[in-house]
Amino acid sequence: MRFSIRCPFSGGPNYSHRIKKAKVLFFSEVTSLISKPSNDPATLTAASVRANMQPWPTGTHVPATTANSSHTQRAPMPVGRLLETLTAYAMDPTQWDAVAEEVARHADDLATMNPADFLSHLSHAESLAWQLRGAGDADGPSQYAYALLTEDRSALAFSPNFVGLNKYVHGSVQERLHCTSSESQAELDDACAKLSNGIAHQALVTLRRSGEASRFGYVISADRLPTALRLAHPGARLALFIAHDSASNSLRRVLQSSFALTDAETNVTLKLAAGLPLKEAASSLGISVNTARNQLQSVFDKTGVKRQSDLILVITQLSVILAATVAESPYNSAQELSDQDYPAYQFTITPDGRKLAFRVYGSGPQPVLYFHEAVGGSRLLPGTDRTARELGLRVIVPDRPGCGFSDPHPQYGFASVATDMLSILDTLEVRSAVFIGVLSGAAHALAAACAVPERCEHLLCVSGRLPSATDTARHGPLVQLRSNLAKQPWMLNSFFNILRSRSSDSLHRRLVTRTYGASAVDAAVLQNQPLVMEHLVASTLESLAVNSAGIIDELRAFAAHPTLPLERLTAPVTLWHGRHDTISAPEAIAAYMGERASHQRVFEDAGALLVFQRWREVLEEAAKQGATGRQILP
Repeated sequence: MRFSIRCPFSGGPNYSHRIKKAKVLFFSEVTSLISKPSNDPATLTAASVRANMQPWPTGTHVPATTANSSHTQRAPMPVGRLLETLTAYAMDPTQWDAVAEEVARHADDLATMNPADFLSHLSHAESLAWQLRGAGDADGPSQYAYALLTEDRSALAFSPNFVGLNKYVHGSVQERLHCTSSESQAELDDACAKLSNGIAHQALVTLRRSGEASRFGYVISADRLPTALRLAHPGARLALFIAHDSASNSLRRVLQSSFALTDAETNVTLKLAAGLPLKEAASSLGISVNTARNQLQSVFDKTGVKRQSDLILVITQLSVILAATVAESPYNSAQELSDQDYPAYQFTITPDGRKLAFRVYGSGPQPVLYFHEAVGGSRLLPGTDRTARELGLRVIVPDRPGCGFSDPHPQYGFASVATDMLSILDTLEVRSAVFIGVLSGAAHALAAACAVPERCEHLLCVSGRLPSATDTARHGPLVQLRSNLAKQPWMLNSFFNILRSRSSDSLHRRLVTRTYGASAVDAAVLQNQPLVMEHLVASTLESLAVNSAGIIDELRAFAAHPTLPLERLTAPVTLWHGRHDTISAPEAIAAYMGERASHQRVFEDAGALLVFQRWREVLEEAAKQGATGRQILP
């Protein structure tokens, strides 16, 4: 049974006037950004979260001796800190290093404790993650930085971009904020006092620094905080929001393309927009005031604006629009890629009634069965369909059970996955094919080749992971964490449920960077080849679109360290591996395969992302190794 469906995932005299106008504009913009109605449903939800736990702010150290009333009902030590760490992870899933450390530290304790003792705490963490998902990104817009303060005005947490404003105001967690200007400090203290005493709910302060343009800070009370920040940091009583520079590369490009401004004219315009008087702007650019004045007059002529204050207003408004509409990434896959890069999904129904999803790239005579990485699926690099046609390939890529749009298998294992994958060949009436296994998919490809050797013409393993115990010394924190969690199924489910609940483009971008960034070679690939980063982000999003069962079941399968019947393997085997792979070593898989590996190639300039660096070569190898005498089922 088979059907197809298209899934499109695919200074000067006007200075004081200008400062006043800028204050009003900033005040109105930030008010609209962070004001929330008093009947916001998420506010009620926050109360229930606060009643059960007091999570520590994202990215802060959790003191080992900390205790409060919300901790008295938690599981007995020594795992109390682990529970706090899980809560921090729910607020920011990229903070898995602390979870990995705690799980490893308490591995023996966890093995002997009753999982029921942890269920309420795990459910609280999962609930918090889902509430944060509905409330939006707790980091807020990147155009603004913030500091969250306690009742005594000590810093509770900062946005990651706050450090960029340390010329004006600085501080650290559990310490008071300090302005570099005594005048600004007096304004900030006065504003905080008014809010703490209930005299006001918001106040504007001017942050000054000698030789720099002034910035404006907006102090608000806790009830005006964005919902996500209230949920993540319930101890916050005040917050200081500060606007960052609006002179982004996007703004520069838009100014030049829209008004035909020269570089010199753009430089003067952006300096004025940043709050510098014309004289100071000229000095900072190394030009005379007369030259700057002439350039400004040219800007007036080109833009149709006749006053400096009006020009500042235009630039400020434009920067706000760009911040809301222009992606930070230099490459946006959703804008650049067409449906032709991703063939329509096809589906087949298994005898037990489960749905399996797959895509087919190309239409050549040589079938290829592709086994994807752990958090991946049938989405391959853009251009694969075209390349497959050029090489005479028909690349069949299933979503493994529980990944993407394939239903989970109730008894997931290497054997059951092999049966599912080969059933898709039956659906397409393909007798045999070249098998390609990538990363953890290599173990599944090997298992399938052993289960039904007559259907595998050639096995190509790229950066393969073994289905047996391996040397974990070279593994990164996330891999070690997965290995430890696999021994505790009840924690494994919560860990990935939280990850999926916070799933977003920005989160997966950070996860991809953390997963592969341990290798300088792989980090360079992600930085210099944006197409690879966009593909990995989109692939992980698609993999977790429906559930996280696929990655959970796969980790359990690997944790069992199954012994595969390699003696049944009859197809020739080619091993490709990057020398700088930080997850598994080429020597390990070569030793595992022994004499069964007919050819091994180690790429000295590659790491774990080898398959994405040399994708066309991988397909060319499959075309070269394909058997010429394959048969089609009658």
